[in-house]
Amino acid sequence: MFNFPSRQDYPLRRAINKHLEGSRCRFHVPSHRTGWACNQREMFDLTELEGLDNLFKPSGAIEESQKIAAEVFKADETYYLVNGSSAGLIAAIWSYCRPGDKVLLGRNVHRSVITGLVLSGAIPFFMPVEEHIAGIPLNIKVEAVEALLSEVSAPRAFIVTSPSYWGITPHLAGLREVTQKRRIPLLVDEAHGGHFIFHKDFPASASLCQADLWVNSAHKTLGALTPGAFLHQKGTDNNNERLKHALSMFQTSSPPYPVLASLERICHEGSVGWEEAIQLSSYMRQQIFHMKGFSCLQPDMLSEEFSLDPLRLTIIIDRISLTGFQVSALLRDKYEIEVEFSGPNYLILIIHPQHRWEHINILIKALNELENDYSSSQTLMSFQNKYEIPELVMTPREASEGRWQEVSLKNAVGCVSAVTVVPFPPATPILIPGELISAELVEKVWEDYKHGSFFLGIGEAPSFQIMVVKE
Repeated sequence: MFNFPSRQDYPLRRAINKHLEGSRCRFHVPSHRTGWACNQREMFDLTELEGLDNLFKPSGAIEESQKIAAEVFKADETYYLVNGSSAGLIAAIWSYCRPGDKVLLGRNVHRSVITGLVLSGAIPFFMPVEEHIAGIPLNIKVEAVEALLSEVSAPRAFIVTSPSYWGITPHLAGLREVTQKRRIPLLVDEAHGGHFIFHKDFPASASLCQADLWVNSAHKTLGALTPGAFLHQKGTDNNNERLKHALSMFQTSSPPYPVLASLERICHEGSVGWEEAIQLSSYMRQQIFHMKGFSCLQPDMLSEEFSLDPLRLTIIIDRISLTGFQVSALLRDKYEIEVEFSGPNYLILIIHPQHRWEHINILIKALNELENDYSSSQTLMSFQNKYEIPELVMTPREASEGRWQEVSLKNAVGCVSAVTVVPFPPATPILIPGELISAELVEKVWEDYKHGSFFLGIGEAPSFQIMVVKE
């Protein structure tokens, strides 16, 4: 059972409330504070005034609040992030790695990890991600890590994404065992799994698996204001000061106090509502099981090495004459239902503690109607998200710092990418700076575009302009 702080342990909120007492003539930013009255939305939007501490050198309310967060998340140190998990990942990579250092990572990393490679000068060694039979990527296997470690000597860090966008987690304890034997720091992008530590039915958290560093996007699943997040650390070494310095470089120098206060609130209310959310999700899965036009990714479809977040529903489109993109559009336009994201043959939905039974019933009714209106005797073809990992011919930093030129994607075959290209879905890089652009990749981009994907890092169709390293 979790031992949460007492209701009195709100040091940051206490400091804000104390500061707001009385009437003050204000001659400081933000500009709305100069008025004699602020609306409720603006009330807590303050700056680093006396008593409110400093995010980058905390010694008062923020320091005390972060210590409470570390206790809750079972970390030795916790840092509040106001530029999302992205800032935490970039800072972690920069603090650990120097130019030329080797980093092991799965290909399903967030694009911010690539930014970390560019800024640090580290060299990536990618592991492929296995796919489910429906074309849904799984995650990294322990044996894949061991195989790569037999080829790559003295890596500086190992970065793993847990869970993936589809809620699939790798065997973190096994990965920790492998990396610990070789004294390789384990960095976990647990952006979508901040809730794992709060209930026994969730997959094992990075904290319980003894990761060295991990991030949680508190705004994604824990109810913090966007883009509030946490960076957690276990163990202390000479890297601590470098990490703190990195956080001050990669975050805004004007931290929003409403976001900080929302992070503190999680330390008191983070365990509330998960039991009912799990029940709602389980009921939803049962209802989909009886449908003919839809099915749901289930834990028993995965090998024992992988786990599945019970609150993330991957609904596979089956035996209806619509793609996932079309189902998503109909849910939005006809039923006023928004999903997390969609793919050619699936939808991703997330159940939160704020959901109620009526929300689930509205969704079930809509799916039943779509099933009846668009039923088909044929199974929708399985689309493969998998891209082959391109050859890395320059470091990401070298490619980013080199001279660039813009060409159409069809004329870029044989060129070196200067940018990161990310398709939505699945929102993981298919091309990073320094990688060679192949004819197969160009063909796959066109195929995915025709099926409804869009891409960051390249221009609009039909030319798909892309920045490459100038020869």
